[in-house]
Amino acid sequence: MWDALGAAPAEYERLSPARGTNAARQPMRPARGHARRAWAGRIGRPGLAAAATAVALCAALFFGPAVMLRLRADQLTRTAEIRTVKLDDGSTVVLGADSAIKSTFDESSRKITLLAGEAFFDVIADGRPFVVTAGGVQVEVLGTAFDVRMTSAVTDVALAHGRVRTSFGDDMGSQATLEPGEVISIERENGAETRAAIAIGDIATWREGRLYVTNQTIGSVVELIQRYHPAWITVPDRGLAAKQVSGIYDLTRPDQALRALVGPYGGNVRSASPLLRVITRL
Repeated sequence: MWDALGAAPAEYERLSPARGTNAARQPMRPARGHARRAWAGRIGRPGLAAAATAVALCAALFFGPAVMLRLRADQLTRTAEIRTVKLDDGSTVVLGADSAIKSTFDESSRKITLLAGEAFFDVIADGRPFVVTAGGVQVEVLGTAFDVRMTSAVTDVALAHGRVRTSFGDDMGSQATLEPGEVISIERENGAETRAAIAIGDIATWREGRLYVTNQTIGSVVELIQRYHPAWITVPDRGLAAKQVSGIYDLTRPDQALRALVGPYGGNVRSASPLLRVITRL
């Protein structure tokens, strides 16, 4: 962008008053109008256009996704915010941090789309199917309590009580039925599924400020902690990001959670600025 703007003038041109005038005894004032004209001349219209385009592009990249999410969502939360929402049918949704949902209810169905983040659903049975869609994965229930977590690559569904059926694929042909105390992880790129047992008390512990994970990569856990941290977190070391971890982390102290996450693997959390955390090996 600075190439487009061009180099700034080295200094303002000094003005000398004409001889024989009283101006010589006056304090010298900056030639503001001259400076503005000099800058405009140096930059030129093409430079100004390039600068404006660059600023607009940066703004679109930074704010665009957030604006689109806000337009689509019925309910959404901010960083580190947890909110309980009562749906029209009396069911309850607890939204995790940086999460968003859109709901569509009619006489024959109840549909929820998890647009981002994580949500815990406590569904009241009323005869209509209750369907949650998260990144191409569908969860269908009649009356139950379950957690749906969506990251950039994986959708997790954990069942607290009742029964749910998950579906995935272009024709929703890949299906699985969960029993209470089960969690299924679906890789959305290839449809690979992993099922595991989970204690009922460990489901959606983020509602109490604790993050419970099992057999997750450091990179995916960082993505979850990111929702509770005001700074941007990056892990440049792909080998470190791919390490498998299990544990419970304190979401009310996200920096401490990051150190507990990466410390056992030789990782270090560097505070590059109040708005940036870089995780590297020691």
